[in-house]
Amino acid sequence: MRTKFIGLFISCFFCIYGQGVVAQVPSVSQGESTFEYTKRMYREVEALKNIAPEVFAREIDHFREQMERYIFHKKRVCNGEFSTFALAPNEAIINTVDSGPHMQRKLNPEEKKLCFKELKAFEVTYINNLFTSRRRYLDYLHELRTKELDQAREEALNSIKRSFAWP
Repeated sequence: MRTKFIGLFISCFFCIYGQGVVAQVPSVSQGESTFEYTKRMYREVEALKNIAPEVFAREIDHFREQMERYIFHKKRVCNGEFSTFALAPNEAIINTVDSGPHMQRKLNPEEKKLCFKELKAFEVTYINNLFTSRRRYLDYLHELRTKELDQAREEALNSIKRSFAWP
């Protein structure tokens, strides 16, 4: 009976969360909702594994900064440092800054647990995609260094051949 209730609660939470729980996000761009920000971060973390090795060194710091900022913010949300807005049934988001038709509340223990689970999944995905990208970059660097080594060998052999060539 208890597991059915927890399953039902989690399902309801996802429905409510997906339709109208909004936190105040300090690093969200102008006109971007919290949900759009979260979606953008998930797209960014997915794009990380496809970053071209040629631009990896230039781009990785930007990716890391964005992800660390998002993770820091998400931890604060999960710890309850921001209030959340839960919409009453059949209400649309009008303005997330004023209290309007929203009910301001803190996350309950189950919601906190769920929030941290989501954060953990995001961090695991980030680490795995970062690993994939770094590995591709290292393979790329290895290939470049191997070509440079082959070229140096050829130049050394050609130099020796020229020095011992008799006219």
